[in-house]
Amino acid sequence: MRALITVVLATFAYAAWAQVPVQPPSENLMTLTMKLDRSVYRRGAPIHVLLVLRARTKGAYLPNYFGPFNETCESGFAAVLLTPAGDSAIKDLSGCAASILGSNADKAEDQLRHFVRLAPGATRVWRTTLLSTVDSPGTYTVVGEYLSSAYMMEEVARLPEVHGTMVQGRVSAKRRTIRIK
Repeated sequence: MRALITVVLATFAYAAWAQVPVQPPSENLMTLTMKLDRSVYRRGAPIHVLLVLRARTKGAYLPNYFGPFNETCESGFAAVLLTPAGDSAIKDLSGCAASILGSNADKAEDQLRHFVRLAPGATRVWRTTLLSTVDSPGTYTVVGEYLSSAYMMEEVARLPEVHGTMVQGRVSAKRRTIRIK
């Protein structure tokens, strides 16, 4: 019997993103670096963010999705501009929702097709633009992360060909401080 599990997150994307657990072993499998075009911006100017996810020496398995986290609410890249108090500086955050179709008969071996193995040194790149339309000038923080969660992820992670190299949770880039004038 097929069961339809619908998950609707009533919170904003940042709130959902913030709840994905940090799992240090994933940091040993991947690195995430963030590059910005500069460190000082005028209010209203675009903040161009580049995130580069790189597999370390063992390689790594991840959900086969490398777009914005907002589109799946399970996995993907995310970047946000934070106020000095640590809140999102973006006022009009959209929510996210995901539907997952699953069955009691689903097997990890079959679900492996939804994951990809990145060889050692392989990268995935994501670009986004944040808006610097903030209430007041000051010092802000840009946070960039890759979040990795998926249907039957734990079961797939236990497969012999995957064991020990599944990236789960979040991989964070070093936070960057910027000034908006």
